[in-house]
Amino acid sequence: MRRTTVLATALSALVIGLASPSGSQAMPTGKAVVGVAPATGSESSAPTVTKSASTELTPSQVKEAKLVTALKKTYEFRERSKAVRALQRLLGNLEVDGYYGSQTRKAHISALTMRGLPTTHVPEVSYPQSSGPRFPSDQSMRCPKWEAKFKEYGLPVEVFSYIAWRESKCNPKAVNARWNSQGVMTYALNKNGTWDSGLVQINSSWIRTVREVCNVDTGSMRQDLEALLKVDCNLKMAKWIMENTSGKLRNWSIYGG
Repeated sequence: MRRTTVLATALSALVIGLASPSGSQAMPTGKAVVGVAPATGSESSAPTVTKSASTELTPSQVKEAKLVTALKKTYEFRERSKAVRALQRLLGNLEVDGYYGSQTRKAHISALTMRGLPTTHVPEVSYPQSSGPRFPSDQSMRCPKWEAKFKEYGLPVEVFSYIAWRESKCNPKAVNARWNSQGVMTYALNKNGTWDSGLVQINSSWIRTVREVCNVDTGSMRQDLEALLKVDCNLKMAKWIMENTSGKLRNWSIYGG
């Protein structure tokens, strides 16, 4: 009886040993294989490794990609558009007004050069040629009441009609300074202490010419300049300035022509 029991026990141990994995094949306790898929069927026996690294771009990389796209676009000089506004916003350090002028062009070229990109598509600087003085075409900015007088004194009617509107709002008595009862100036629009008088606002620095052209000389500068409040004296001075100075209309900040 005892011999039979011993043989049965030994046989059971042998069967258990054959069913257990060998030492070299046993999987260590507490370990896990991650990212390796076993090959099956006719597929390659090489294991397939899954990638976990992120491929998303950073915000700075996204901005740079957008900027490069905007830099490669073609623009017209003096163009005003949403595309130019987007370019200015991406470039930074520019006024975002949507206008492609000299400052935007300069920044555009600089950004292309820094990135080793071609600049051949950048527009050339170009301004329209003026055939006459530049001033607003809005006819509400005119003094039609005095246009016959401008013509009488040989002044360019359209531009002086605008000058009179801008300078005095068509008021021949306009003066851009004030004095108190003692004759002391209490206000002057001009920061240098001079003042402008009359329909087209002749400056007080012309006092000697005013005395000659308008034939006045009371001995008082302020009183003599009051002659400019008469339309004829005012326009005689405007005509003298136009005929005897190199600045001509530039004396009224009108350019072109």
